[in-house]
Amino acid sequence: MVLQKVPITVSFTTTDCRNGAILAVGGEIMSIESIFNKKHGHAVLVVEDEQLICQKAKTALERAGYQVHTAGNGPDAVSKVSTHDEIDLVLMDIQLDHGMNGGEAARKILAVRDLPVVFLSSYADPQMLDCVQGVPAYGHIQKSTGDAVLVASVQSALDLHAARMRQHAEHGRLQRVLSSLGSLFIHLSSSEAAAVIGEALAVVGGFIGADRAYCFEYNFEAGTTSNTHEWCAPGVSAHKDELQGIRLEEIPDWVDAHRRGREIWIANVEALPEGRVRSLLLSQNIGSVLTVPLVADEHCYGFVGLDWTQFHPTCSDTHRILLTSFAHMLSSFHLRETVAQAQRAAHEQVLTVLDSIPAVVYVADMQNYEVLYINSHCREAFGDIEGHTCWKALKVGESGPCEMCVNSRLVDAAGQPNGVHRYEIQNSHNGRWYDCMDRAIQWGDGRVVRMEIAVDITNAVRSREELLKSRQEVRDLLKAKELVLKEAHHRIKNNMAMVQSLLNLQAHSTHNSEAESLLQDAAGRLQSMMLLYDKLYRAEHHAELALDSFLVPLIENSISTYHMTVAPEMRIDISSDVVEASVLTSLGIVVNELMSNSMKHAFDGQDHARIEVSCKLESGSLNLTYRDNGKGIPETVLQDGSENFGLELLNLLAEQLNGTLSYSADGGASYHLRVPV
Repeated sequence: MVLQKVPITVSFTTTDCRNGAILAVGGEIMSIESIFNKKHGHAVLVVEDEQLICQKAKTALERAGYQVHTAGNGPDAVSKVSTHDEIDLVLMDIQLDHGMNGGEAARKILAVRDLPVVFLSSYADPQMLDCVQGVPAYGHIQKSTGDAVLVASVQSALDLHAARMRQHAEHGRLQRVLSSLGSLFIHLSSSEAAAVIGEALAVVGGFIGADRAYCFEYNFEAGTTSNTHEWCAPGVSAHKDELQGIRLEEIPDWVDAHRRGREIWIANVEALPEGRVRSLLLSQNIGSVLTVPLVADEHCYGFVGLDWTQFHPTCSDTHRILLTSFAHMLSSFHLRETVAQAQRAAHEQVLTVLDSIPAVVYVADMQNYEVLYINSHCREAFGDIEGHTCWKALKVGESGPCEMCVNSRLVDAAGQPNGVHRYEIQNSHNGRWYDCMDRAIQWGDGRVVRMEIAVDITNAVRSREELLKSRQEVRDLLKAKELVLKEAHHRIKNNMAMVQSLLNLQAHSTHNSEAESLLQDAAGRLQSMMLLYDKLYRAEHHAELALDSFLVPLIENSISTYHMTVAPEMRIDISSDVVEASVLTSLGIVVNELMSNSMKHAFDGQDHARIEVSCKLESGSLNLTYRDNGKGIPETVLQDGSENFGLELLNLLAEQLNGTLSYSADGGASYHLRVPV
């Protein structure tokens, strides 16, 4: 049969079945006969807490023929809706008192009955309207609106609600048919496709009352289309065999419409202009025809259609929704099959990649532990273990699944893969160490399985163990050194204590007061060194110490050494800055020397003695300031620098620290030592 290219006149419509919405382009959609009109006037519940406004609305609505109930607050409104079945609409003030606003009241009412709700408000305040967000309202009316607009808005809401209820009833019938169709396609396999599609065409055609229902598939590479499935009502002849290999160039308008996602509705084939399409349709005894494109992954691959042998003047919403839904089901199945084919191809590619990985790779069923796949590297390490139980083939001496099996960690509560689990293990089969990365994946047959990639890290583990051993040896040596250092500090402290005892004994046994004083001074200097060594011995780090933890006890010890009638007032400001032990040794002797000099010579005959000591790190320097309010430094020392061992010792210690020492006798003795650090 040769087809001729002829122009045709068709009416296109674009149908969107989401949320039950129908959009018509060209042509009129006939409304379903009203089955919800009541025999009596509609009843309206006006919910308003301001009596004048409530009465105004009530009067306007009653004049228009409505029955009107009123409520002054939210709880009252909910109660009246629950007890008055005749109420058809609620006119609700948004701002209500008594703890329940209009939004809350509307939600409670809608939980009881499906009624149209129209909100009243004094002005359009966005914040005020927040309380009714999410409430399926049929409109918002300002209270200042005239009576005519109020009545018209109420009637419009009632009409919209009635239309929605009619649509709901029709959709109920439609949903039952769609549900039966959906059950056919849920688990449809390739082998069952032909029979199930034929059965589905019978359901669609029979429900709509068509004479013929069918599927066509486009082959754009060959430039043809063919009838693949067909259902005919009793007494209607089939034409599937005749409709094979039709050239697309013969029906360009149809192809273009379908590729744009548009359906085609021809109400009267007889009215088409003379041409091949008209003769082709009339040869099949077609009076009216409706087709919907088959689109998968945004590409048209065919269409489904309905024929009537007699002139069919209208195409209803139900026709469009049902045929479009059926087309979507077919397209979903087609896409699922296409994806399945692509997955099978991808699966083969994945196996090729896995085989090239230089690591042990195997895949095992997570339920029965059967090894489903091994790569070449795994085969070399463990043999041909495909089809074996993983814990038997990969381990030695196991009586059940491995104790460290990670299967349960690889999937979530819904049994879906949830990430990678990594661990190291020594294999009992060959003694080698492996860095294992396990994850759940979907296998080619749809199962969720465990895939393991295990990299041999035996050499790295051995190197790591040797490194850890070396580190332990170093730690042991450091610990031994630490013990030796502590022992050295302890011995030094003991030896210094012995020398101090000898100096004290010698001082007590001599009858020369000057010699006794010198010996006691030497013992005091030694005491400061002993205190430092004791602190270092107890410290975590023996090479440094905080200033306050050393100098404060040293000062307290110096005070207790000398017996004074009234203890001096001490003003101590010493920071917790950490200083090296070598600096602290000299610094301790300096402080001891200054304290000794003050306690022995500064306060003779004074009622009130005061000593101030400040030591802290400031601007890169260690600053020690010492003052007393005693007699001060002798004038001879200040003027001609006459020999004074104490002052000479202080200068030597300052020089040893690379610091500078300054002193004065203004209102007592004052010393300032600055040491760079």
